[in-house]
Amino acid sequence: MSFSMPSVEWYIDRHGDTLETRITYYQTYLSHTDYIAAKLAEAVYTGEKIAEDYSEIIDLRKEARRKINKLTEELDRDGVEGGTGV
Repeated sequence: MSFSMPSVEWYIDRHGDTLETRITYYQTYLSHTDYIAAKLAEAVYTGEKIAEDYSEIIDLRKEARRKINKLTEELDRDGVEGGTGV
C-alpha cells in the first residue's frame, strides 16, 4: 500500500517558496499518513500481523519530520516566532 501526494515542487509552485510553505507540506504529509502509524502501533499492541509493507511510508515520515525540524531551525535563526518542530 502506498500513499500518494503531489510533490513538494508542485506545492511550492501553487503556494510560494517559503519556509512556512515547505513546513506545511511536510506536516500535511504526516497528517495524511498518521493512520498508518496508528495502525502499526495497534498491531504491535494486539500482536496482530500486518500484511502490508509500510516501510517506505515510515521512512518518508521519518524524513518529513527531519525536514520539518531543519526548516523550523531555519525559521528560528531568521527570528520568526512560533517554531513547529516535531
